[in-house]
Amino acid sequence: MEVMKTRLFLLLSFLLLSSGLLSACKVLVDPSGNYSIEFDKKEIVKPGSPIGENGCGISNCHGAEITCGDPVEMCTEEYQLGDFCRGFGSCEVKDGNCLVAASPEYTGCVSCAEECNKISDPREAFACETKCRSKFK
Repeated sequence: MEVMKTRLFLLLSFLLLSSGLLSACKVLVDPSGNYSIEFDKKEIVKPGSPIGENGCGISNCHGAEITCGDPVEMCTEEYQLGDFCRGFGSCEVKDGNCLVAASPEYTGCVSCAEECNKISDPREAFACETKCRSKFK
């Protein structure tokens, strides 16, 4: 039974991590074979960066909250919880600073996605995000 549990865990871990869906997480296993999945904490960067050499644009790749500054040149193809919300936000120059131009949809979607990020079970967290998507199509 223990061997089967270990194999199932390894297969599940491989599938989740190789799919890129949970690449921003850690899988922790204790000596008795129990495991848990923890999401990495997001680093929050305050908007309002000075305009860089490359202009004003979205300067981070993943997560619900966008940050503004030098536009990012390339992102990975992974999907992280809340990436859907990024389509509702943009960056703009205001008073010489590069700021988030947040629509009401963006603000609401980010708030919804942040609630989903508090859910420890990855399947439930992504199911929660699906509900956010239906609210903010």
